[in-house]
Amino acid sequence: MAVNNEEWLFMKVSWKKIIRIFGIKEMDGMKTSRLFHGVALLAIGVLASCSQDEVVGGKEGRLSVPLVFTAGTPSTRTQLVNGTQVYWTKGDAISVMDEDMGKNYRFSTGGSGMLVTFEGEAPAVETYYAVYPYTEKAFYIPYYQTLSALALSADQQAVDGTFATGLNMSWATAKSSDMVFQFHNITALVKFSLSGKLLPGIETITLTGNRGEALAYGEFEWSLKDDALGARTASPSSTITLHAPEGGFKTDVNYYFTIVPGVDVFQKGLVVTCNDKDGHALMTKSSDKAIEVKSGKILNIGSIEVNGEPEDGYEVVDGTWWVYNAKGLKAWAEQANEGKTYLDVRLVNDIDLTGVEWEPVGNIDNPYLGTFDGNGKTITGLKLNSSVHYVGFFGALAKGSEVKGLTFKNAEAMATDDASYCGILAGSCCGSVTGVNLDGAKVGGYAIGGLIGSLGYGSTNGGTLEDARITGKLELDGRVGQEKSDKTAGGAVGSAVYYSTRIRNVTVEADFTFTGASEHTFERVGLLVGYMHLSDVENCHVVLVNDVQVNTCNLGGIVGEMEQVCGITASSISAKQNWADLASLFADEVYHTVGGVVGKCRYNNTVSGCYVAGVRLVSNSGRYNTMAGIVADLDEMGTVNSCYFNGMISKKENSLENRLGAIVSKKTNPATFIECYWYSPTAGLKDTYDGNEAEISEASPEYWVNYAENMNNELAKLNVGKAYEYVENTLGNKENVPLVIRKKVVEE
Repeated sequence: MAVNNEEWLFMKVSWKKIIRIFGIKEMDGMKTSRLFHGVALLAIGVLASCSQDEVVGGKEGRLSVPLVFTAGTPSTRTQLVNGTQVYWTKGDAISVMDEDMGKNYRFSTGGSGMLVTFEGEAPAVETYYAVYPYTEKAFYIPYYQTLSALALSADQQAVDGTFATGLNMSWATAKSSDMVFQFHNITALVKFSLSGKLLPGIETITLTGNRGEALAYGEFEWSLKDDALGARTASPSSTITLHAPEGGFKTDVNYYFTIVPGVDVFQKGLVVTCNDKDGHALMTKSSDKAIEVKSGKILNIGSIEVNGEPEDGYEVVDGTWWVYNAKGLKAWAEQANEGKTYLDVRLVNDIDLTGVEWEPVGNIDNPYLGTFDGNGKTITGLKLNSSVHYVGFFGALAKGSEVKGLTFKNAEAMATDDASYCGILAGSCCGSVTGVNLDGAKVGGYAIGGLIGSLGYGSTNGGTLEDARITGKLELDGRVGQEKSDKTAGGAVGSAVYYSTRIRNVTVEADFTFTGASEHTFERVGLLVGYMHLSDVENCHVVLVNDVQVNTCNLGGIVGEMEQVCGITASSISAKQNWADLASLFADEVYHTVGGVVGKCRYNNTVSGCYVAGVRLVSNSGRYNTMAGIVADLDEMGTVNSCYFNGMISKKENSLENRLGAIVSKKTNPATFIECYWYSPTAGLKDTYDGNEAEISEASPEYWVNYAENMNNELAKLNVGKAYEYVENTLGNKENVPLVIRKKVVEE
């Protein structure tokens, strides 16, 4: 049907009647009747002439006999012709049922076109019920006059000019007296066409309602009495995904979504989104107005142009800024910094900020409140310098804010003068950060992190960082910012503070460089988190691609220093290839604390299910060295549970005092150790500096699998530990990394 793109019409009852509504184009009528006619006498004759030899199976009184139905009228079926006519296709099959609940008989056709015959076997009864397509589990419930256990897939295949076989569902009844089926459509169609220069890149197109309503079901009922969706449904899907046909979507060809029209469908409008092969949105079309959708009707939303970038670099879709380029991103940032910190964002393309002057979005007094959806895109070339506290792409993220699906590449953020808390993503974060990655960066100042300067703020505002990856060259610079001796640096987070702050599923595999003066550059450094207070780390892993050397007096492979009810669970540091150094290079007169997992650990903290493997811990101090494979300095009721160390410890020769331990060095009683193991070529090493502990064992390399079983038994006693287990390493470098920890595989 030809449609004027500017009319935005909607066909309501029949295709001849047109009324205007809400910016949606037209709804075409699909005729709702199909008659099994012209062969009624033949069908009756077949029934009458069946001999006992023709009876197949069945219980006494309900013998199955061969039957032939003829399906006519070109109005509804499996292949759309001329826009609204639907023909049968060879191989189509229907379910034929009767009032014996639970019975379902398959009938199929060998023909195509307007008029075909269906053949199958079913009992000779008074009334038949049919469903297209054939659905094995479907059955009829006489008391409720309902067809049950129907299904419509939300995962659909696009076909040029029509829809895939089996999607356009319908039902019918027939009396044995005339053997005529009158079919009625169950589903409705949403029709559209495509154009634009980005058309070849479209892999999938999705349809959703603005209320998140169900459009398809893994199982549903259809009331024949009301000709409407029944009360019982299961496995609802709020998104229909249409996959590109072979050869891709074509210009000016009609395509169709098939949906189950429930009573609330599209009451707040709809959204259609075109996606590339990686699932990234290329273009969207939407309406926020109520749209009436009925069985047997075609809703035409017209042509969707996929051309790329609007003139201003952004467009606002249902209140969200869809940002296409640096110009659009800059426009959003200016609006946010003028007070509209609630503006939501979705990136449509990768964005290059090289040479663009950037001011952090939000500050600690007026933080960003919205949702920033990176949509899997990359921001390249961010560079900013600020002498104001809290420096990053965002100055501060508020409680309730969300940032997701974003990568920063070749970025730089520097907190100059007296500014503190700096990270590429945010200076301060009390919101949720998920799937945000970093590929190459330089960060400078006091309290700095690769991604976030301070995760959490104040006494009640915690933040979360999950599913992040830090790679490429990462330089953490302590020469700028406040001239203090208590600077903090972390590969992902500078400081993680206060209740509800969580860091989960983060991997740091960066090539580290730490720059600064020869003395007092950093007070504490962790390759994941510099400092933790009332916070937790879970399932985080540091992989050393090269030796790491840093001027600090508190160094931890995962956390530099943590205090007061913190926990690290199921985390590790290991060398990517053979051995790698984790080295503290401070001047001779300074105390050095170097731990494989944690440098300094104070006031009732727990380290569980963690390991250090293939790492050589090194101190350059000529005076005092406190060094250990897991925790260097364990103070005030600390616990180390189910951890192992398979590495080396190296101190400067002739240093004045050395406190070395395989698991823990310095400890203050009461300290608790549970099922820990170690193996090291370092001469004279003991379980702890003070001696051996009953629950710490020197390992024999051939028994690592046995040790894994023992540690797993202890982890199973912990709430968070129940989800993890040690398994034998099968990915290489097994000599240095004999065991890895992973989430348990749940067998179905």
